[in-house]
Amino acid sequence: MGEISRKFKPNSTDGGSSSLERGELFTKLESSACGVDLIVNQKYLITGQLMKDHRAHISLCDFIKESSKVTEQQLEGFGGHYRCS
Repeated sequence: MGEISRKFKPNSTDGGSSSLERGELFTKLESSACGVDLIVNQKYLITGQLMKDHRAHISLCDFIKESSKVTEQQLEGFGGHYRCS
């Protein structure tokens, strides 16, 4: 199964040399292979994996939510307030 590159405009990045800096996310082509379909011009909060080749990959198993639907508690958690027990 192939991959597809999704172009985006990042709100913020870590200043590294990853595909995120170039505005690229990679995902599988089909949802049956855990590929993600995003809506153009929609803002999202997304988690994913940064691979050794500096490519950012997302899948259906990652946290992907329209930013307008993210709660304050979720934002605080992603800011470093989640604790593992």
